[in-house]
Amino acid sequence: MPEESDGGLASQPDRDSALPDLERASRAELQLTLEQLARANTRLALLNRVSTRLLSDPTASFSDLFEAIAREIGAHYFFYQRTDSHRPEHLLLAAASEQESEQEARRANEILLAASHSATAHQSIVLDSAQLAENDAYKSVVQAGLLSFIRVPLLAQDRLLGAVSFASVSRPSFPEADQELVRTFADQLAAAVERQRLELQLRESEQLYRGAVITGRLASWETNMVTRERIWTKEGLEMFGLDLPNGRGVVGGPNDEYWRTLHPEDRHMVAEFHRTADKIDSYPAEYRILRSDGRLMWMSGRGRVVERGPDGKARRVANMVVDVTERKKNEQRTRLLIDELNHRVKNTLATVQAIIAQTLKGGAVGTDPRDTLEARLQSLSRSHNLLTRENWEGANLREVVLEALKPFIRPEDDRQLSVEGQGLRLRPKVALSLGMALHELATNASKYGALSSEAGRIAIRWATTAVDGEPYLDFLWEERGGPVVGPRSHRGFGSRLLEQGLPHELGGTARLEYLPEGIHCKISFPLPQIEESAT
Repeated sequence: MPEESDGGLASQPDRDSALPDLERASRAELQLTLEQLARANTRLALLNRVSTRLLSDPTASFSDLFEAIAREIGAHYFFYQRTDSHRPEHLLLAAASEQESEQEARRANEILLAASHSATAHQSIVLDSAQLAENDAYKSVVQAGLLSFIRVPLLAQDRLLGAVSFASVSRPSFPEADQELVRTFADQLAAAVERQRLELQLRESEQLYRGAVITGRLASWETNMVTRERIWTKEGLEMFGLDLPNGRGVVGGPNDEYWRTLHPEDRHMVAEFHRTADKIDSYPAEYRILRSDGRLMWMSGRGRVVERGPDGKARRVANMVVDVTERKKNEQRTRLLIDELNHRVKNTLATVQAIIAQTLKGGAVGTDPRDTLEARLQSLSRSHNLLTRENWEGANLREVVLEALKPFIRPEDDRQLSVEGQGLRLRPKVALSLGMALHELATNASKYGALSSEAGRIAIRWATTAVDGEPYLDFLWEERGGPVVGPRSHRGFGSRLLEQGLPHELGGTARLEYLPEGIHCKISFPLPQIEESAT
């Protein structure tokens, strides 16, 4: 019988001979799979090392990481570019592979410039040997030996941070696996650069905030109306002079640190703030605090509701205040100065009216009333100028004397003038009155007394004394060497000012003596009328 056909199947010997080929193919496929898995594992380890380095210190140099990626994909060159802070679309070279020769350095620069011009900064570039050869723009690069190039931008929320590039002179192209490795590396690097930028921005913001807090004297805290807790910032604790564990205080009750810090006359405002917060989202606040060290400070700021309950009442309120103590002091000082200025203007006008009236009432024979009037007004003006230089806070007694005598005698001329006395500061009212009195004495001395003669001399001195146990100032004017002075039957403006007006203004006494050697004048008034200080 003829042998049965197996339906076209190979005979047993044929099948046996095919087994080695299948086994070899399976082993080769398995070997390839194992190699791919090993390579994938190597790349995962590399990316893990890259991620660890980038997280640990994003500001460090990563040349070794670039070199590792370049070795993994068979690249000969690598380039790392960062955006220009002044021109965000312009890339600046931050790092590049080290070249063994100047020729290689030029080649690397040509590669980067030529390849980078082929697309916008936001686009990836992948070029193989065929693409490079077909494009005349890369002619110099091809001549330099470049076979493949890849560039991937560093992007964070579509914002360009830079780019990473790799080039090879031995591989005709970068396969998809290599491209994916470079893209993953670029994503990791972009995340690190963005984190570095945000951290720097945060530090700068914190520094600006801290600087504003320090220079602007800012304080803040949050009030929780539900938990009845107040959370203070460090600056708030420092400004209010508080020492609270973890900066946490209590809202309401006898232990409310905020309420206890307020000035007693302003504590009622706390309840007003709470009622206002239930009605509006933001409200102003200005009040005084009394620190534990006794300092009184003015606070000005705002409260802002950051959370409300279902019933519409405030649950959490953020508060910020600034120290305006100096501003308040300046405002108060300004008000006092304005009030004082108004008072002084009225007094000055009254003095001017009295000078005019007394001058026109009867001047000395042969004297033009206009000249006398002008001289007296100039004397008043000089006293005003002296006080203005001192912000109307007072004037030095010696300066008052020398200023009044300027029109009549040089202050450095010690042949005709001697001035002796302790350093004293006069109140503005006393300085003006004494300046006018000295002007009248000097005017008389220049016409009839010691200053009308070259041999004449004026001695001025003052000292403190006690009258009935109260401190007084004795001010003496003495003339010597001038013409013989006789008794006066006529009392002019100067005499009336000295003997009547001055005692009334200063609450003291004034005595004029017409002695043969010259006029002597003694003025005494209580020391509480002046401010004493050493000069």
